[in-house]
Amino acid sequence: MAKLLLLCIKEASYLLFKLIPFVLIGFFIAESAYRIPSLKKIGNLFNPISKLARIPEYGPLYLTTSLFNPLSATMILVELRKRHLITDNGVVVFALSSGFPVSIHYTLIWAVPVCLSMLGIGITALFTSCIVIVGLFQSVTGILYSRYLKGELELEKCLIGSKSPHLPLRRILAEAIGSSIKGMIRMVSILYPILFVVFLLKNSGLMAGIERVTIPVLDKLGLSSSSAELITVSSLNFFAACSIAKRMFLERMLSSFEIVLSLMLGSFIYSLGELWHTILPYNIAFFGVRLGIKVGLSLWLTYIAGKLVIITIFFFCRYLS
Repeated sequence: MAKLLLLCIKEASYLLFKLIPFVLIGFFIAESAYRIPSLKKIGNLFNPISKLARIPEYGPLYLTTSLFNPLSATMILVELRKRHLITDNGVVVFALSSGFPVSIHYTLIWAVPVCLSMLGIGITALFTSCIVIVGLFQSVTGILYSRYLKGELELEKCLIGSKSPHLPLRRILAEAIGSSIKGMIRMVSILYPILFVVFLLKNSGLMAGIERVTIPVLDKLGLSSSSAELITVSSLNFFAACSIAKRMFLERMLSSFEIVLSLMLGSFIYSLGELWHTILPYNIAFFGVRLGIKVGLSLWLTYIAGKLVIITIFFFCRYLS
């Protein structure tokens, strides 16, 4: 038991140490944009999504930051809510609308480098397209939800840029850094206990139940034993799955289509448990219990639904062929 606790403390501390720079960057961007309104112009890249979703003027900045650093973008959202610039429903709309830029981020820094080095251009293009489509599905859901709310996203406009309007830039940046550090310390004190509990559940074996429940279902889908093996591995570790997929493709055990379908099914199985060990804990730490659950469930349900749409299309094409 003592070894388990020490392992959880070590893993939680290591992950938190990796997260701190991104949390600090997010708070700094939010604090700087709050004091220097012209900084919001860097977000013009995602103006179309912002206009469709009718999200407030910080929307493009948040979406652009999501493209480069999703965690830092979340900290912007935390800061906007703390300053009462957006409503709780606005937080949900912001989070959902970021699905497309976030999917591009993970495609470029994770899926493309790994897949391209092991599986070639064709499989990489098909698999990464699926990831981006899932993100686009989330963004469309956010846009539709915003339209349904009819503008109930913003609390105050007059606060934007109203703080320290006549201070020199050095003073403004110093204030932004100080506020960022305070926000980071507050967030770390909340997040560390949650990370510890998550790793405790993971290392104690309680999180493995999802694979034991879902893997037997694969037999009823008419998939080959090679597909079942790849799905099982990809539900646990994507890097290992790509290595196995490369061997199966070279030995003609699976086609490109079957490999991508298996990777998507494995990703879907992994996502079923992701709600409990990642999505809910993080969002509760950032937004509190009530809003954290609402944001987490919204992201998870749209993520799952998007993958189900892709998988259904794959099975339909497989049936027609």
